[in-house]
Amino acid sequence: MEDLQTILDRTQQAYQQSKNKSDSSKRTDSHSSSDKCPECNDTGWILYVKKINEQFYEYAKECNCAEKQKLNNRIVSSSIPDEFIECKFSNYVKNNPIQNKMYETASEYLKGLKDVPIETRPQKDAAIQKLGSFGFIATYGEQLIKELPTQQKAEVLKKHNSYGLGKTHLQAAQAKWLMNKGFTVWMVSDVVFMDDLTKSKMQNDQGESFNKLMHKAINVDFLVWDDIGKSKTTEAKEAIYYQIINERYKAKKPIIFSSNEDENTLRNKIGFATGSRLIGMSKEFLLACEGNDYRFGS
Repeated sequence: MEDLQTILDRTQQAYQQSKNKSDSSKRTDSHSSSDKCPECNDTGWILYVKKINEQFYEYAKECNCAEKQKLNNRIVSSSIPDEFIECKFSNYVKNNPIQNKMYETASEYLKGLKDVPIETRPQKDAAIQKLGSFGFIATYGEQLIKELPTQQKAEVLKKHNSYGLGKTHLQAAQAKWLMNKGFTVWMVSDVVFMDDLTKSKMQNDQGESFNKLMHKAINVDFLVWDDIGKSKTTEAKEAIYYQIINERYKAKKPIIFSSNEDENTLRNKIGFATGSRLIGMSKEFLLACEGNDYRFGS
């Protein structure tokens, strides 16, 4: 039978090997030694020796910092833009009644998920399927405003402004809240996302790049789609909109979206059937927004 010191020595050796492997996988500038977890030294595991019936046994437990690392990984994979990474419900500024309403609606949408355990996939899936989608849209669509005579645009825009209300801030806050609950999230900006999908179809890789993007868009727990309908309309893009939204509709997977189009112009931009399906998925969580643009104080 091995004595305690021998087991401790071997345990320490295993720990050091795990530490070295962890350290070698990190960039040297990722963080200083003072930022490392004091419990596991960033290995993710804490090694123990326990005496049972006069024998010593080695075992390891996952460190509490592992869940924090999982959250960090979810944030990285979520593609939240750097300028919105610090957005939270607590720092959303409410200067007028519509911003109060937006805040309340965005918060209310998440209430059905508050009691879902973080590590239970079946319960998460069931909660997602009951939830439906969420949307901020305009009361007077950007497409209509662009078609107005020049002298009328400023007047209509002032009366029905949907810009600078904090829609993206609240979407990012929702995304971070969901990631804290263990859900997978992908945040996309319409123009960039649709351009990436269009270009990926032209890659000479047997559709691998395109299919990879589509698979993530269709299968992630929550697709957060910022400014949907902003991209210039083409038949090819309409087909992509339909495929993503229809597949998520069939799988009962939510889309959290915002748009500066109204219900009718959004249908024009992404396709009539697709727009109707997306709006229908939102049920009671579709809020038409207009108010003062905080960027200009008007």
